[in-house]
Amino acid sequence: MGFIDSIAKTLGGKRGAPATSTDLARALEAAVAERDRAAQAYSAHEQTRPDAVLTGEAGRQAFRDKLAQLAADADDASALAAVLERRLAEALAAEKQALRRAVYDTAKAKRDAAAKRLADEYPKAVAGLRDLLRLIAEADDAVEAANSALPESVPALAPVEATVRDIPGEADEILGEKVVRLWCVAGTFTPVPEAMQSEISDLGDGHGTRWFTDSAGKFRQSQSYDLRAFRRIERRRGRPGAVGPRLAGMSLPELKAGDAPYWVAPPFLPGPAAVLAALDGLAAEADRPPEKAENSIVYELAAEALPSSQPLA
Repeated sequence: MGFIDSIAKTLGGKRGAPATSTDLARALEAAVAERDRAAQAYSAHEQTRPDAVLTGEAGRQAFRDKLAQLAADADDASALAAVLERRLAEALAAEKQALRRAVYDTAKAKRDAAAKRLADEYPKAVAGLRDLLRLIAEADDAVEAANSALPESVPALAPVEATVRDIPGEADEILGEKVVRLWCVAGTFTPVPEAMQSEISDLGDGHGTRWFTDSAGKFRQSQSYDLRAFRRIERRRGRPGAVGPRLAGMSLPELKAGDAPYWVAPPFLPGPAAVLAALDGLAAEADRPPEKAENSIVYELAAEALPSSQPLA
């Protein structure tokens, strides 16, 4: 069948490269269409059998030969479609695995690069932080000593990190003040709302009144008010201070399990002397040679059945 040859040429004509799932899907679509066309051609030719019967032996043989050819074409097209379905499934699976492999290889390369940087750079970076922690503790220790015996007319010194990390609070700022007179309900010292102040009639001598209709809208009633003096202060609100974190409150773990840590954050923030003592202890621990680990030997007993002819030792 020329169609099958054209499909084979198309799929195999890429310099030995395996056909992609896209190529196979197109070829399968064409093979299914050819299979259906061949089946229809066979059925149509089979329907002409009554006419061929009366055409003599030569006519009947010609009918049978064509019918056999059409059946072979339909079988070949069906076989081709089955092969292409299998190859398409294999190609899709292979492409899926190739994609997964590419993702895996990319992730592994990133992992290896990050692990190398961690091994190369972490000890240097964390050692620098530990040295900075010692520098801060030494300075704070000196600050504590100075603050314990301050000279006259100087403020106490703040610790190192307080000068860098903390945000000082700000007090309220008074922008201005003035005396104002406001109406209050008679006998009280709470001003009525500002929108109501203009509705009150001044009766003189610091007294006023306001007429209004009751809730039913039937009777007019009056309310007495007193004019009182208040000091109105305009101020800008300050803000509370904030205390930042401290380096001693952050653990600096070891690079590998079993090594001495660079710093272990205590449950409570220590003073500078305690920080220096802890750093000295960690340095001494890091200088000790590692203990040689030995794997212990253990014995286990497992019961076994002995043949009846074998005597016990």
